[in-house]
Amino acid sequence: MKRQCPYCNKEYVTYPTKIKRGWTLFCSTLCFSLSNGFKVRRTCTVCGKEFIVKKQAIKNSGAKYCSRECMWVGQKGKKKLAIQGDKHSNWKGGLSVELYPLAFNDELKEKIRKRDNYNCQVCGLIDEEHILLYGYHLNVHHIDYVKENCYESNLISLCGQCHGRTNYNREKWTLKLNKLLNKIRRIA
Repeated sequence: MKRQCPYCNKEYVTYPTKIKRGWTLFCSTLCFSLSNGFKVRRTCTVCGKEFIVKKQAIKNSGAKYCSRECMWVGQKGKKKLAIQGDKHSNWKGGLSVELYPLAFNDELKEKIRKRDNYNCQVCGLIDEEHILLYGYHLNVHHIDYVKENCYESNLISLCGQCHGRTNYNREKWTLKLNKLLNKIRRIA
């Protein structure tokens, strides 16, 4: 039996038994969601494309972007002020990056990236893609979390996302990254 959707005015076909039960008032679940306000149409702040999002997502994140690519473009260079400084969970009273020793320099970091074949050793993201996504080279991470320990056996290449994950459950990550580094040594 043919019906017309009250939201989009599209004509669609359905079964008479479904009409009796009141199941097919709309042509799709999307039209149902849009008509009842569960989902809304938004315009991407980067590319201007229209997209549909759950109303809850607007409350949680603002739902400004139609895709991850647009989100990366829209947020590139912007600092998240809400989680900086003493508001961040890893705040240690204002310790600075200046605490890294002089031995932890760009040459050493490049040497480690080269040894690791310019790949994140956890997820495999390559350095070129990392530069496109984040705007900088792969991070070089201290496996034992001691900044003064700049031996090559304590350093490993990680992407920004994996490097951020290593700040939680440090014991687990120390074991995992040591295993990955031993694997690299066996291959080389």
